[in-house]
Amino acid sequence: MRIYSILMILLQKTIFRNVLLESGDGCMFGEGGNHFIHTIRRNPNITNIIHDNFVYGLTKGQASPTSRPGFMTPVQVDGVILDPFNPLAIAIGLGASFVARTFAGDQEHMKTMMKKAMKHKRVCFALYSSTLCLLQ
Repeated sequence: MRIYSILMILLQKTIFRNVLLESGDGCMFGEGGNHFIHTIRRNPNITNIIHDNFVYGLTKGQASPTSRPGFMTPVQVDGVILDPFNPLAIAIGLGASFVARTFAGDQEHMKTMMKKAMKHKRVCFALYSSTLCLLQ
């Protein structure tokens, strides 16, 4: 997502010391995937809360990079054929110092994770799923 570029400028100009960013799986890992990777490498004070619902929800409902094989949409009528992108493995592999995953149906765990994420200094990725597909 191009928002990372704007946030990096704001952080460098010390307009903000810490930034909380919320976005979706399609935006972060699809068209914004390169920004996701290079933001981790730069390690700024950005807490990124990402909701993963496995679809580009604001468009026609096509599968996102994290959709599981077989997941059917109006666009993928025979189901997704690719293995899903694993953003948490990428974040860990690039050295992000806080990486977490939770499920929106477990409010206590989600609240605890988000509090820890917001207190963490440096780049932080907290992914939450709004569907049980993540747990399968």
